[in-house]
Amino acid sequence: WMGDDNRMVDAAEANRQFHSSPPLLQNCENVELAFRGRRDMLLFTTKRVIFVDIQGFMGMGKKVEYISVPWKTVTAFSVRSAGSWADKDSEMCLWLDFDDVFNPQRTNQDDPPPPPIPRRSWIEIDFQKDKVDTLVIHRYLSERLMRVNGHQLKPFTNPVSSDLLVPSPPGTGEKLLDWIGDNAAAIDAEAVDEKFHEAGMLQHDEHVAFAFKTGRDSL
Repeated sequence: WMGDDNRMVDAAEANRQFHSSPPLLQNCENVELAFRGRRDMLLFTTKRVIFVDIQGFMGMGKKVEYISVPWKTVTAFSVRSAGSWADKDSEMCLWLDFDDVFNPQRTNQDDPPPPPIPRRSWIEIDFQKDKVDTLVIHRYLSERLMRVNGHQLKPFTNPVSSDLLVPSPPGTGEKLLDWIGDNAAAIDAEAVDEKFHEAGMLQHDEHVAFAFKTGRDSL
């Protein structure tokens, strides 16, 4: 949905900018991760996801659209790394708790309108390959969205630990995939727990109870 292959930029600078010019953020709200495309921006704050859409030819227009998605509306997420050398993008998807309704077109103008099709709303964002650490995004979203203490989100007054935002060591993702392998079987949950904690895929208080791998995938 959001193109331009975003790259990660300085969150502190974005925080200063959007507290003053324009004053988009609340006084108690801070930017934790920031990304920039050719003309648009994507902000992860302590309260929401903000899409800054600069409209007009080559981003030279004066019209800007700001879209806010509160974290409490996000029910699931996925992060996908780039594949082969021809695959230039990594992606992130957010699934939201409000539904969308698609109204199909009539095949013939004389026919009655087809019934609407309910569907789950979701947002996909592309990132530049090798310009965004997808494991950092995964760790961040896990910390922000995994509900704890009676199914409550992490309070906005509690920033995500800076330790989780440290870039992953080179080759972390590839080493994890190599370890998973191609066999289809139940595998040792403790070993998976250790490997996924080493890769930063699991939170500190999160543990694997059962683990399986099928082909190149794992569950």
